[in-house]
Amino acid sequence: MKRILMLACFVTVLFLPREILAIEIDRINNFNSEIIINRDTSISIKENIDYETSLTKHGIYRYIPIRYNRDNISYSASVKNIIVTDDNKNSIPFAKTTDNRNVTLKIGDPDTTFSGKKTYIISYQVENALQEFDDHDELYWDITGEGWQIPVLKSSAIIKSDVASIKNIICYSGPIGENDGKCSSQFVENKAEFSYNQQIVYGDNFTIAVAF
Repeated sequence: MKRILMLACFVTVLFLPREILAIEIDRINNFNSEIIINRDTSISIKENIDYETSLTKHGIYRYIPIRYNRDNISYSASVKNIIVTDDNKNSIPFAKTTDNRNVTLKIGDPDTTFSGKKTYIISYQVENALQEFDDHDELYWDITGEGWQIPVLKSSAIIKSDVASIKNIICYSGPIGENDGKCSSQFVENKAEFSYNQQIVYGDNFTIAVAF
């Protein structure tokens, strides 16, 4: 009887459609951001995005937040000097569009497809990134953005400041407007480190605040 059941299971698997047997992969394995605080209150950002897909793709979309509300106050920033390369410093083409919340980068060659693993390195500068308060200045920044259509499995950020000492830090993670308390952080005088090892999907965020 056991042999009959095993044979039936084998025959069932044998005739399953190939697309059911294949496991579809389309994800960001790791998202790392390095942010440098500049003297003119701008920030310089370099993002390393490790992408993996089993599908045939041209590239990815990156949504960079430029406007958000905090404590009933609306803030906006300007993104410029965008450069996209691979991990061998080869230039990767992209198209840029802007709406009232994000700068959207459509990254990839429209005439070339691939599958497998690829690393995207995105560098850009954000003007007016620091907010000025009576007793401190502050960087409040959504590291990954909220528009991902594919999961981001792991995220991290390093903030470096040679122009002012870091006084305090905090991070928020999980669905927008909530905080799951699962991001971790630490800092010394001129460097802060943040990490979030939970999956980020559309509508989630990984946001940091650094006071100087």
